[in-house]
Amino acid sequence: MADKTRIKIALPTLVFFCAILFFDVSILPFIPFFAAILHEAGHIAVMKICKVKIKEIKILPFGIDIKKENKITSYKTDIAVSSAGIAVNILLLLLCTLLPKTPETILFASSNVLLIFINILPINSLDGGQMLEKLLEYKYDPQIANKVTATTSLVCITLLGSVAIWVLFKTSYNFSLLLMCIYLFCGIIF
Repeated sequence: MADKTRIKIALPTLVFFCAILFFDVSILPFIPFFAAILHEAGHIAVMKICKVKIKEIKILPFGIDIKKENKITSYKTDIAVSSAGIAVNILLLLLCTLLPKTPETILFASSNVLLIFINILPINSLDGGQMLEKLLEYKYDPQIANKVTATTSLVCITLLGSVAIWVLFKTSYNFSLLLMCIYLFCGIIF
C-alpha cells in the first residue's frame, strides 16, 4: 500500500481566515499567505526531488508545518530542503521587479522580502536555524550543534522581541511582530 501524505488544517487557521473574511473581503489579506504557500511549495519540491517522504502537511495561520518520515537524510539534503523556501522567495521577489507596480504586486514583493528576512534568521524553528544546525552538525558533535543553535535562537528572539516592543510603543497598535516573537519563543520552549 502506498504511503499517503496527511493534510491537516488547524482549527486556529480556520478561525484566522474566517476573521479575515469577516473584516475584509478583498484579495489583499491573502497575498502574504500566498507568498508563504509558495515558500512551503519550494520545500516540498526539493523534498520530492531528494525523495524525502512527507508524512504530514499541517496548514497553520502563519505558514505550513511539514513533517517528513523518520528516515535519516544527508546534511546536504537537509540544507537543500531548508534553503528551498528562501530561494523561492528570492526568485519571486526578482519576478516582482518585472511586473507592473500595483498595490497587489507591491504587497506580494513586500511579503517575499519579509519571508526572506524572517526565515533566514538563525532561530531553530525557522529555515535559517535549521540550516545553521545542519552545518554545525556536519562539522561538530550534534549535541554541541543543538546547544549553539538553541543559544543563537534565544539571542535572536530576544533581540527581535526588543524590536517588537519598540515598534509596539512607537506605533501604539502594531503588535504583529511581538505576536510572532511569542510564537517563536513558544516553539523553542515546547
